Amino acid sequence: LSSAFILAGWAKEIRRLWAMIDKTKRTLSLMSALLKASWQVSTANLARQLAMLVSLALFTTASLVALKGTFRGLDTKLIGGYNYSELVFIFFMLQLGYHLSELVFMRMFTGLPALINSGDLDLYLIRPANLKTQLRYQAMNLPVSITAFVLLSLIIILQIDFSQVSINVFNIPAAILIILMGVLVYETIFFILASSAFWFGEAKRILHIGFSLNRANNPP
Repeated sequence: LSSAFILAGWAKEIRRLWAMIDKTKRTLSLMSALLKASWQVSTANLARQLAMLVSLALFTTASLVALKGTFRGLDTKLIGGYNYSELVFIFFMLQLGYHLSELVFMRMFTGLPALINSGDLDLYLIRPANLKTQLRYQAMNLPVSITAFVLLSLIIILQIDFSQVSINVFNIPAAILIILMGVLVYETIFFILASSAFWFGEAKRILHIGFSLNRANNPP
């Protein structure tokens, strides 16, 4: 009798594990399909995407040239307690935080008010998938976000003299944690602002409050 109970318990656990695996497979399949659709949409206009990449590269390069010119013009090794390599490294970390937030939630929340106003949100809600999953992976602009981050990272990292930057095994995890917490706070703010479309009908102007927070990304 005890063996029968044990076998029944095992069978129950196997069924639960199989259901979990099946749910994970369906979720991954949905994410893959949405990412594929997002990729096709974002690469539909290559000229526009290339123009955006060139603009970002030129802006980043101009910022670094201006920063280096400031150091040379003032004939100093430190500004605000930071040397040139440290400021450029801070610039790189800010770029990392920005592109992480862009991939994780930015496009999802900026597209939410339009879904609310058009009534399409109801169609999303009745589908057998998590609303956040659909919005997030369908709105990801992977080609531009990944290419822009890689390109800008190369431009920035080539300017860093890592021997002048205070990096160790303790402050890197702390920096990553701070970035993730900052992205979470930023996501929460955007969710609140985007949700105002339920009450006001249009939240595009209200979202500009969140975009204005980008000014806090300016390095010291």
